[in-house]
Amino acid sequence: PGADRLAPGVAAACGLEAGEGGRRLPVVNHLHAKVIFRDERRAVPRDAPMMISLDPCVIWDNAGDYDLLEETFGASRAKKLCEVAGPGVHLRPYGHDALLLLWEHWHADHVAAEPPDLDPTFDAELFPEVCLRGLARTVPALREYVDGDAGSKPHVDGGYYTCTPENYPLVGPAQDVEGAYVCGG
Repeated sequence: PGADRLAPGVAAACGLEAGEGGRRLPVVNHLHAKVIFRDERRAVPRDAPMMISLDPCVIWDNAGDYDLLEETFGASRAKKLCEVAGPGVHLRPYGHDALLLLWEHWHADHVAAEPPDLDPTFDAELFPEVCLRGLARTVPALREYVDGDAGSKPHVDGGYYTCTPENYPLVGPAQDVEGAYVCGG
């Protein structure tokens, strides 16, 4: 459960009985990383909508490279590169010359500390290439970035998605504050 304490009125609005000093809300944190990538070759039109691939895929095309991948990146990362990855890799144009890339799959096994780190660490080394490899199946023009020069170094950052374990929203009127409502999750 999340470690942040909330005022009794907010806890009551969420159906919790608040004790002295507030009560913990039933929330968990999931690492959410993103890549800002300069699309110098204009592989994706600037007016393209957000694109989400619903197809599972193998990130690394050549399973024969497993030994080299294991030697270079370690066994757990090599395994993730060569196994079938879940759907959900997505992108959208970002600004005048960049793409925003995301794929929760790569960091799904990350366990957030309690309380969560304010400056979480990401796999900045492989995450951009992982996203590009997954997206190249949907947008073949992105394959040039994987096979050739990727251009300028991508920026990787992010934070957390905070939600209830069931992924239900926390919604309701705030106690003792007429007309105020809690809407979160």
